[in-house]
Amino acid sequence: MNKQNKRLSLIAIANKWHIEEAEEELGDALYRVDPALYIERDPKYPLLYVFTNIPPVRAFYLAINEPPAYIERLVPVQELFKYKIIVKDKNSILFSTDFLDILSRQFRIKCEGKCMVECRPRNMYILVAKTFDKRTARKYLEKKLASILGTKLDRKAEMSLIIEDTRYGIVAALMRRGYDRVRTWREKRLQY
Repeated sequence: MNKQNKRLSLIAIANKWHIEEAEEELGDALYRVDPALYIERDPKYPLLYVFTNIPPVRAFYLAINEPPAYIERLVPVQELFKYKIIVKDKNSILFSTDFLDILSRQFRIKCEGKCMVECRPRNMYILVAKTFDKRTARKYLEKKLASILGTKLDRKAEMSLIIEDTRYGIVAALMRRGYDRVRTWREKRLQY
């Protein structure tokens, strides 16, 4: 199978020693709806890219219907940005104005004044200077994005803006806090 005429719908994050099993689980969950789906492994990170004609949110719910055992996080691709973000140090961060405009238009209203922002730079589209600590850069970037959106950065907010740096661009998704973590869906399943 190939990814021609398909769109990137999901990003799955798994432990690197379970990437094959995670790929199989995604295939099992989505194949019955789209037999021509294509799943690609990232060569450097434990990421899976799911290309399909299934809309991202529907693909997400199909994948978590029977919560997978080997996938840690699952993010639907609500927006995909091909813009670079450069984090030089705490006081110097470069954004594309187009990226900021689209991000503000798509997510500002939905954040409702406070939002949890999770950002994962991997030096693909979000570039962090080698002299700058990645964890500090991530926290700084999260605060900066929250301020740009005009929302309060709140770790206990109901909604979470997830920014994933991938080889295809910056993936953005707004979800209820914790819904990207498959553990949440496993726990919900056990309650019934």
